[in-house]
Order: sequence, then structure tokens, then C-alpha cells
Amino acid sequence: MRVRPTRPGEVRRLPSLRAPAAASRPAGTSVLHAVAVVGSPVALATSLMVYYGWVRTRAKAEKLGYDSALLDFSVQDYLLRSVDVLFVPLTLLVLIALGLHWAHQRVVLPTVRHRRLGTALPRVLTGTALLLGLGLVVLTVLRPHIAGTWFPYVLTLALVSALYADVLRRHVGHSRVMAPSLRVLALLALGLTVFWDTERIATAVGEGQANNIAADPDQLVAVTVHSAKRLATNLPGVVETPVTSPGAHAKFRYDGLRLVQRSGNRYFLVGTGWDPAHRRVMLLKETDDLHLEFSR
Repeated sequence: MRVRPTRPGEVRRLPSLRAPAAASRPAGTSVLHAVAVVGSPVALATSLMVYYGWVRTRAKAEKLGYDSALLDFSVQDYLLRSVDVLFVPLTLLVLIALGLHWAHQRVVLPTVRHRRLGTALPRVLTGTALLLGLGLVVLTVLRPHIAGTWFPYVLTLALVSALYADVLRRHVGHSRVMAPSLRVLALLALGLTVFWDTERIATAVGEGQANNIAADPDQLVAVTVHSAKRLATNLPGVVETPVTSPGAHAKFRYDGLRLVQRSGNRYFLVGTGWDPAHRRVMLLKETDDLHLEFSR
């Protein structure tokens, strides 16, 4: 290869020895990045499901009269118990989101192209958000027990109205839009209210299951306990019968019990005459002195 001689005063540039950026990056970096991008949302979703399963379990236990810590559930147990909490709300949320997206594309956007409507609709949404917020304040002062029930749902609606009004203003090129920092705070508040809403739903599901049991304990699996020793129980509806058969290991039989929950070798039982005013739950651990029979 011929090398052109340099002229007087000319500086020759040598070829760069720096490797391409892609080549200098470790091979596993892109894989780790992909794992981080996918793994973080999955970990967050799993944590939320465990939490909602725990809230549902705690609400049911408190309503029936025992401490949910006695169950000693695993993470998998709480995950399974969050399914009935999240299935209906998530299904409704997806359907509502699809409907709102269709309305936004087919109805709202063609409407706001008109100058007057493009100005009026964001104002209506902003006014709605302000009225909802003011109504929450007034209701909290006058009727705190009612406000406590509806507070997260109404606050969610107010934040959605305010944020959607800002979206429409940006679409029509309006100069008065939310500052980026304010928009971030509003989105953060919306995420917290959705979390709060779902927690309320989980509590309602747990309490609803407990109320269903209290209304008709006979719907649960019937349990007959055979015990070598007398059990100290005064559950309403439970009948103790001494066993007089010679050579029988069990000396007492207990009828009128219903299975509320099983966790490992522990059984949570109520009597057929369970009284919400005097909530009593029997906890039995499976031992050699106990024999349990289940029937429908």
C-alpha cells in the first residue's frame, strides 16, 4: 500500500484504534437490561397481588373473629386468593379503557377540532374535577363516615377528569396546560388512588365472604371430630357425644362443625349456630388424638 507523503505543515490523522461502541459492550448487558425491564413490572405486580390477597384474607378473618396471622399462609396462598379480588375489577377496567379509547378517537377528537368545543370541553372537565374535589371536602366535614367510603373512588374520578382535560388542551394546542411537574404529581396521585380503590375492593370481597358464611354456615363442608380427649368448646350448634364402644380410641365425638379454612395441619371451624354478635372460631391442630371426617 502506498502512503502519500505529508506536505510541510500538514498533520496526518492516524486511524482510530477505538473499537465500535457495540463491540465494547459486554454480550450479557442487553440481556440484563431486558430482564430488568420485564422483571421490574412483574415483581411489582406480584407484590401487589400478594398484598391484595392478604387484605382479603385479613378482612374475612376479622369479620369471622380470628387473626389471619394464625393461618401462616405462604406467598403462593396469597397470590391465589388475590385472583377473585382482581379478576372482575381488571376485566371491567379493560372494557372501560377500550370503550373510552374508542370514544376518544371517534367522538371526542373530531369534536374538539371545532374551536368552541375544543375550548369548552376541557373547561367542563376541569370544572367537574374541581366540583368533585370540593364535594369531597364538604362531605368529609359533614358526613365523614360516608366520605370515608366514597373518598378514593371520587378522588380517582376527579384526577382522571383533570388529566383528560389537560390531554385535550395539548391536542388543540392550548397554551394553558399543566406544568410537567404538576402532571407527574397528578399521575402519581392517580396511581395511589387506584391502589386505594383496589384495596377497598379486596376488603369488600373478604367481608362479603364472611357475611355469606355468617348468613348460612351450613353451606360449608361439615366436619365431625373424633377425639381421644374432651375438647373445651362452647361453639353454638356443636353437639358433644361420649363414645362408649369398648376399645374405641376416640372417647368423644363432636357434630355440628363447619370448615372455614384449612392451613397446613390447622383447621378453623365454626358451629352451625354461629352468632355474629359472639364471633367464635375453633382452631384444631391435626394430631394422633384427633380424627376429622368431612362431608357435604
